[in-house]
Amino acid sequence: MVTLHAALRHVKRDVGGLLDPDGIHAACETRRHDWWPGPLDPAATLGLMLRQVAEGNVSGGQVVRMAGGTFTESAWCQARQRLPLEVLQEVGQTSPPGCASRRASPASRDGSAAACG
Repeated sequence: MVTLHAALRHVKRDVGGLLDPDGIHAACETRRHDWWPGPLDPAATLGLMLRQVAEGNVSGGQVVRMAGGTFTESAWCQARQRLPLEVLQEVGQTSPPGCASRRASPASRDGSAAACG
C-alpha cells in the first residue's frame, strides 16, 4: 500500500511526469483560452500549483524560488488566475498513463492509485 507521504514525495520529485502538457494545452484550446509561451504556460502553471500544495501550500514567493526565479510573484498570481476552472476540472478527471486500470480495481480503494505515474 502506498502512503500519503510516499505519494507526496513522488509529486514533489516528478510533478511533470504526472501531467500531460499536450492534454492541458488541448483543454485550453478547446475552451479558447489563449496564453503566452514561456515559463508560465498552462501546463507549467498547473504543475507548479500541484507542487505548491504538495510542499505544504507554500507562499507564492517560494513557488517562484522552486521554479528557478524566472518570473515574479505577481506573474505567478496572474498565471493562476488566468487558468480557466474548466481546464483544472478536466485535467483533474483524466488519469496519468497507467492509472486508469488501477483506479478501476478494488485494490485502488486503499490508496494505491496515488503512486501512478
